[in-house]
Amino acid sequence: MSLFDSMRQGGANSGTSMEEAQRQFMELIKLHAYADQFIDRDEEHKLLQQAVDKGMSLEQGMELIAAYATSKGYAVERLIEQRAEQALVRAAADKKGLERDEFETILQAFVMESNGMIPHATAAIRLKEKTLKLGLKVKEGGLFGSSWFSKIGA
Repeated sequence: MSLFDSMRQGGANSGTSMEEAQRQFMELIKLHAYADQFIDRDEEHKLLQQAVDKGMSLEQGMELIAAYATSKGYAVERLIEQRAEQALVRAAADKKGLERDEFETILQAFVMESNGMIPHATAAIRLKEKTLKLGLKVKEGGLFGSSWFSKIGA
């Protein structure tokens, strides 16, 4: 039987079980997170493409990435952004708008959870964009005319 015959019959990997595909995928996750303990959106996209190529769903790939990162204390950019978004919504809902100290606390957590891979200024701009996209109210102005939120990224 030639190599071409085996490819027509499903290839050399046709007998690979889903467990083996998941094991291989976990090794790829380790490889991507090895150097900086951080998986950015581009790396995650590449990993998810490989998960799909191995016969997994996007959801399975995302779950495996999240589980591995959590177990090792690694950061996943998408998950950090989701947590920050939830924190912004909670903070803005508690009062009549998002206050500066709440924003700063969420910003510090965002930078810290990224293992320093997302710089403070970049994180501030992303949080501002999320706040605006979500249509959250921001407490700004007041007696001394502070425009802290408007100055972000300016």
